[in-house]
Amino acid sequence: MRETFQKNQTRETLQKSQTITDNMVAILGSFDHRFSALETAMLLTLVCAPLKD
Repeated sequence: MRETFQKNQTRETLQKSQTITDNMVAILGSFDHRFSALETAMLLTLVCAPLKD
């Protein structure tokens, strides 16, 4: 009985950990996507901006 409880508890903990991992991967992927878009916009601004002397 106790062994079953420990197995269930371990399974629940692993599921929670996987959920947290999946959420962090999604957050970091979203950040990477937005950061890349910002970087591209900044580079276009630098490339397209007239040079001032």
